[in-house]
Amino acid sequence: MNIEKRDVGIEGISSLYWNSDDIHGFGIKDKDGPIHDWQMSKDAIISSCTNYDVVVQAGGCMGMYPRFYCNYFEQVYTFEPNPTNFEVLSMNLTDKIEAKQCALGLGTEENVDVRLTNKTTNMGACSIIDEKDPGQTLKGNIPVISIDSLNLHKCDLIHLDVEGYEPYCILGAINTIEKFKPVIVLETSVEIPGYTVGRQLRQNLLYLPL
Repeated sequence: MNIEKRDVGIEGISSLYWNSDDIHGFGIKDKDGPIHDWQMSKDAIISSCTNYDVVVQAGGCMGMYPRFYCNYFEQVYTFEPNPTNFEVLSMNLTDKIEAKQCALGLGTEENVDVRLTNKTTNMGACSIIDEKDPGQTLKGNIPVISIDSLNLHKCDLIHLDVEGYEPYCILGAINTIEKFKPVIVLETSVEIPGYTVGRQLRQNLLYLPL
């Protein structure tokens, strides 16, 4: 893996260390990808929060969103299962960020492996789901923990972009959600058998869309 410093130019961040092969995990400012998504959604996300103490963010990829959230929250927890991504993420940390090389989920899964898509040009598309059986995780040596297991003293925002594993992360965070009622941002409201994450949040936890 070759690592470079890549220009950011927003949020007061001039550059971040990044895997030089990656294209889509970083994106193009004002055009597409994660850096563009942040520019388009940041104001709505931040303005929806009432407190700015703790944010839980996953997947951390190589540290872009954790670094952005440092501008708004006192403590950032980020989680990234891919060892290659985590190596670079660790180079972009600040004192506000607590990073763990693991996946978020129910916390009862066996250790998992990481599936890469599009070779190394989209390091943000790493997944722990078996593409041949999306209901199953890949068995490997990466631990899976739940948000509830963190025993947070506060939680103001949960932001998940975990390539289809969002429902399991939410199920593993029910106690935290019921206790703190954080703003919840999901890349997608995917379904698993018998469970639709959007419906669960609306009907059982009284959440409304932003």
